[in-house]
Amino acid sequence: MKNVTLFILSSLILLLASCQKTECGFGNEIVGKWQLTEQLADPGDGSGTFNPITSSKEIRFYANGTFEANGDMCQMTSQAGLIHTGTYDISNETLAPDNCVSMMPMSYNYTLNGNTLIISFPCICGCQQKYERI
Repeated sequence: MKNVTLFILSSLILLLASCQKTECGFGNEIVGKWQLTEQLADPGDGSGTFNPITSSKEIRFYANGTFEANGDMCQMTSQAGLIHTGTYDISNETLAPDNCVSMMPMSYNYTLNGNTLIISFPCICGCQQKYERI
């Protein structure tokens, strides 16, 4: 009996020790609040990299498939300001901001990896924003 208890306890400790925040915490759950931390604007030759930025722009994703941002989501901007809303679809990893004047309807692809969310904006070269879970 002592060996079985020791085995179970050892297995549990090993499982918890190997658990990372992205695996045991939020996983790939988009629901929550996200802060803009980096931006990529490729010059056209594929050499672009993410650059850290200081911004108070945030996005909050709700469980009902909607989101709310404190900045414009129709274009890639780091400025916070008016509230902007929209919807998202986890099945095809897209988000669609409401009331964009140009190119209606508009949707963007996103990728989610644990606590990092990358939104790809439409442009000829790479235009992306990186958000971190807060």
